[in-house]
Amino acid sequence: MSPTIKHGETVYFKVITEDIKRSDIVYMKNPKESFYMIARIVGLPKEEIRIKDNKVYVNGQILTEEYVSPENNKRRLKEGDFKVEENKYLVLGDNRDNSLDSRYFGLVERDKILAVYNYTVKKSE
Repeated sequence: MSPTIKHGETVYFKVITEDIKRSDIVYMKNPKESFYMIARIVGLPKEEIRIKDNKVYVNGQILTEEYVSPENNKRRLKEGDFKVEENKYLVLGDNRDNSLDSRYFGLVERDKILAVYNYTVKKSE
């Protein structure tokens, strides 16, 4: 999730009590593996997402993503089209060049998302 969350920072999450929104950072269970991870919500239920030429399109409109640094988005992204089903989400990491996310494991069911990012405390030096 670099550059948003840096290695060594302590991250706090809150249990979800409201709707999940686009750009939320979530703590979730990887749908294909047995580990937990964090990722950013990009696609919401009933949306069509296209990843092409290192850009994300939501229902045909380019998504502005200030949290994605050009330094972490130089390599050609794995491209594809996704129709986000009811009760599922498309997640991507902020460090697109080095991220395990929906491009590789598919959509994430709502019950695999456990918490939403609350804030970060910088590691004391």
